[in-house]
Amino acid sequence: MLSYDCRGHGGSDRGGTDYTTELFAADLAGLLDRIGWDRAVVAGCSMGGCVAQDFAASNPHRTDGLVLVDTTAWYGPTAPLDWAGRAAKAREQGLAALVDFQVTRWFGAEFAAGEPELVAALTKTFLANDLDSYAATCRMLGAADLRERVAAVRVPAAVVVGEDDAATPVPMAEDLAERLGGAPLTVLPESRHLTPLERPTEIAAVIQELVANV
Repeated sequence: MLSYDCRGHGGSDRGGTDYTTELFAADLAGLLDRIGWDRAVVAGCSMGGCVAQDFAASNPHRTDGLVLVDTTAWYGPTAPLDWAGRAAKAREQGLAALVDFQVTRWFGAEFAAGEPELVAALTKTFLANDLDSYAATCRMLGAADLRERVAAVRVPAAVVVGEDDAATPVPMAEDLAERLGGAPLTVLPESRHLTPLERPTEIAAVIQELVANV
């Protein structure tokens, strides 16, 4: 298994100004080249799911399977303004001004109350973001429209979403599954936007089942 930080995130280079899902997908292809992997089952959550969709569309010969978690092919007609507003608030008030909003979207209140160390670690990671990179990522997600590209993807796929995910709600996941040729959709009850952390056992089971059948 391989996990990595996208450009502008985590330990990768900061300060980006022009990001696209195509660029991030090309980065993943280059990383696979670097480590000598010709093919892979690709899984992504939230923004990572958008990158995974673009990778599968651009590299069908390298994609053995696709698992998309709490993500969407399109954030909707108001997405450019919505994401621009989030970036503007971060610049004007600092990323700390977004923390309460983020945490309530990441997790339900009961889970967050029971996992204070996890919430604190994620908050620390979020606050460590570079503002230029954060703003570039917001622009990328606001502009992303993968609906036509993902409709051409025909690899074994699975879609998962939290029942109470307000960031990429169930109807977005249903649309994504339909565009993937009727891929199986798992809706996890009483879960929000970061189900890989809130419901890791169920997410692992979906991935393992898909891997076993490719």
